[in-house]
Amino acid sequence: MISRINVSCLGPYGSDNASLDSLKSVNYIFGSNGSGKTTISEYMRTGITDDASRVEWEGPSRPVLVYNQHYVNGIFQNSSVPGVFTLGEDNIDIKHSVNVLGQDIINLEKQKENYEGVLNRKESEYKDSANAFKEKCWKELRALSATQKKAFQGCLSRKEAFCQRILSIEVPKNFKLTEYDELESLARKASQPSLQTIALIDLPDFESLELAESCEDFSRPVVGSDDVNTARLIHELNNAGWVEKGLYYFRLKGGSTCPFCQQTTSEALANSIESYFDEDYRRTKRLLMDAVSAYESVLDEVHRLREKLPAYRNQGFDIDQASDNLIDFDALTTANLDRMNAKLNDLGSSVIVEDTIDVRDNLAAALKKMNEQIAAHNERALHFSEFKEDVFTRIQWQCAVRLAADKKLFLKNEAAYKKAKEGLESKVFNCSDAIERKNAEREELMSRLTSSKPTIEHINRILKDLCFDNFSLDEANDGKDYAFIRQGGERANETLSEGEKTIVTFLYFLSYVKSRSLEYPVVFIDDPISSLDSNVLYFVSSLVRDLASEARQKANSEVSQLFISTHNASFHHEITYPSSGYSLSDSAFFVIRKTATNSAIEAFGPDNPVSTGYEALWQELREENRSTSVRNSIRRILETYFNFVNGLNLEETIAKLPPSDRPLGRSLLLWTHSGSHLLTDDAECTDSGDYLLHYLNVMRCIFEANNQAAHFDYMLKRCGIALESAATGLLSDSE
Repeated sequence: MISRINVSCLGPYGSDNASLDSLKSVNYIFGSNGSGKTTISEYMRTGITDDASRVEWEGPSRPVLVYNQHYVNGIFQNSSVPGVFTLGEDNIDIKHSVNVLGQDIINLEKQKENYEGVLNRKESEYKDSANAFKEKCWKELRALSATQKKAFQGCLSRKEAFCQRILSIEVPKNFKLTEYDELESLARKASQPSLQTIALIDLPDFESLELAESCEDFSRPVVGSDDVNTARLIHELNNAGWVEKGLYYFRLKGGSTCPFCQQTTSEALANSIESYFDEDYRRTKRLLMDAVSAYESVLDEVHRLREKLPAYRNQGFDIDQASDNLIDFDALTTANLDRMNAKLNDLGSSVIVEDTIDVRDNLAAALKKMNEQIAAHNERALHFSEFKEDVFTRIQWQCAVRLAADKKLFLKNEAAYKKAKEGLESKVFNCSDAIERKNAEREELMSRLTSSKPTIEHINRILKDLCFDNFSLDEANDGKDYAFIRQGGERANETLSEGEKTIVTFLYFLSYVKSRSLEYPVVFIDDPISSLDSNVLYFVSSLVRDLASEARQKANSEVSQLFISTHNASFHHEITYPSSGYSLSDSAFFVIRKTATNSAIEAFGPDNPVSTGYEALWQELREENRSTSVRNSIRRILETYFNFVNGLNLEETIAKLPPSDRPLGRSLLLWTHSGSHLLTDDAECTDSGDYLLHYLNVMRCIFEANNQAAHFDYMLKRCGIALESAATGLLSDSE
């Protein structure tokens, strides 16, 4: 069955409100001439196989048979029309075989549909799993830095491409994850156009530092010669350094005045003091000065190194450890240097120079580690392309490792889906193959034992019942085709009236539908009552109602779905009138409205939008509108209104009439039923106006007997029906 038809941008339709949605077994389409009904039928006739995206099927697709003006014109283009072959009444065994094959085909189609349904569910589950995995992959990609994303060039804009890249990555078993910061540093380097080599860090001369710190003279007082007479004085002062400085200034000023007390001193005193600072004293002092100088030189070297470290940071190296070690190193060596200088100022004092071996070793280790990084960097610079590839591969591996569990689950689901798909597709193929073979077998049986005669007899019988007795169908081309023949034997194709063409093509179409019943076709009927008089209109309406009832019987239906379009309100009301025993269940209603620029389709679901039928029936009772269908209108008014007010018991109503009016009332009911349910001949279609007025007045009596006279008078006034003159005479006589 078709669930949706999209006619956007076809013919008069625009891009909006141009689809038939939520279709049912029977679908009624109402619209004025030129609104676009035939456009839909023509698309269903010619375009459905070329543009299947406009039609959505629920279940297997079916043949689509269309009756419209193009169909009518096509029938009469040639001197004969193709025969409709049906099984003869005497081929009971073959009919049974064909029916069995048809049922087998239905069962196979249901099996195929079930397999396809399971396959669609499996595919939907697989797509959900794939989409979930894609989202996980995409989330992982978004979490990467801009530099790390460069490892996935070529698949950064589409989820599908990135997901496929992850699926293609094979991670070595011995691979170890890299810390994020380190990986980011490598990614930045790999993202550069190229790398330049960097000079290694020159390690400070920590050996000189160690020698200076190990000098024992810092920890013991240095004194002069005890052999001079001033030695005791200098010892008493306990400040040989102060005395030594005084001697320096004494010599600087000419050697006659003491630099401290400004008194004149003797040369002997000066010589004695100077003799105190002997060679041993001066040698020890030089040794200490050399140690301090070496210490300061190393500290200056470390200071220059400290100034260079930020440049290494800018090039991506980790200097934090070295910086921390430098702080510890500076604190200890600066304290040592202060003590050493204090010793030089007073050689007679003793100072403690702390051992810096721990901070030296820590700093040296940090600097060596940086040199290793620099060496690795220089190696990368010399082999940059290989380095870049290695870094990007590592980034890809890390992403794949983080997605490993999701990837494993997806691959498991994919394997299960592929296995299920292979099995289900095999079953679908087997069903299709079996359907094709059984169809061929059924067609072969029908080709040997079918005949066009039953169709000819059926159509000719109906034509005669409808008084189309001046032409008939007959066999042509050895029974393969039909021809329209006048009573004299001449061909009638070009001389048939429009009404004759309409009724015979419609009957032919219905016979053709019946011949295709084993294929359970979709049927589209577009305005089948053109040029028909009222008697034939009601007959066609009855045929359409029968076909609609057939379509609603899903289990036993020979038609899988029915579409009926019309511009004729009376015909629409006839085929949608919910009389006793006729249900409008499983129906959908649509109205096509013309606008200033295009046509639009409005859906009404199960509710009939053409709601003026009741008033239209009353309008037909006006004198200028009365026709032979007035009896049908009276019946419809009585049924419609009294069903609405909880039913009409006809016998009880007749009993309420005056005795003189009861025969007339009973004849009215018989007359309306006879005229609305049976095919009538010409003699029965000659009811006079006066005769009709009598029944219309009895109709008013029926409303009065059921306490509904106010409604009757209201409808007379609303529709402009004048019955006063006839009513007066009739009612006065009955009284």
